[in-house]
Amino acid sequence: MAIRDKAGNLRGKAGDKINRVLNNKNVVQTIPDYVHQTQETKKCSGEWGLVSTTGKVIRRAMSYVCEAYDNGITNRLNALIKESLISGGKAILQRDLHDGDLRNFSGFEFNIKSPVSKAFKIQPLVSVDENYTILISLPAFSGQQSIVYPQSQSQVRCSLCFSITALNLRQEYYIRMGRREVDIKLKENAAAEWSFTPIIPADCIVFVCMSLHYYTEDSVVGRRYLNGKEWSPAEILTAFHAGEGNTDDDSARALEKEPLAGYRGNELLRNLGGSTDSQD
Repeated sequence: MAIRDKAGNLRGKAGDKINRVLNNKNVVQTIPDYVHQTQETKKCSGEWGLVSTTGKVIRRAMSYVCEAYDNGITNRLNALIKESLISGGKAILQRDLHDGDLRNFSGFEFNIKSPVSKAFKIQPLVSVDENYTILISLPAFSGQQSIVYPQSQSQVRCSLCFSITALNLRQEYYIRMGRREVDIKLKENAAAEWSFTPIIPADCIVFVCMSLHYYTEDSVVGRRYLNGKEWSPAEILTAFHAGEGNTDDDSARALEKEPLAGYRGNELLRNLGGSTDSQD
């Protein structure tokens, strides 16, 4: 409530206005909409928490793809997830990555110190049909000319690895669905195709990845892998929503699912009053 001081000036709140005295003059100002600002701040903070916990479980679920991430992967992946959420078109706190646009995940590098585009000069072709059969093909290439090897090592060989990982954030599990490793010949490598027909439950997000693994052969200890933080090329070739999937409920329940330990996205949405279309 506003009061009048000894000089006759009004001081204090009156409705949505506040009275002040500046340079011996009465000044009336509108009270800032603090409640609105606080709500917007809470929404942004909640979404950032959702982005952060999503990036964390993606890194854990796909840790087998890349032996060593670069130090900046957390920020790079979180920025990509945020972009995906925005591009999906749903309102803040009414969305998770299942609503996001996954196209920009194609080409994401797990270690920018050794990008796949630098280590392997051939670009695989990837296609996914209506039954979620994944086909990866490579043209013929020379191992010596198309593969870049770590400079600090000698007698190094290389293998290509393709892997498929599915996540269901709303049901909080992931599945490592398939992995195929192929040794690269030092000279000519014939054109090749690899077909994957994974059983994918409904509503999964699927990542198809490629990585390069460097090694030496020892007559005593066998194969010794050399990948590390300075050289570990791995990228996401493509990512897609599986929609209804390609299996029934009984077969889906029989799959080996791993819990998304530490995922807080569903909890954050519930606590902040948000929701997604299908929380199971």
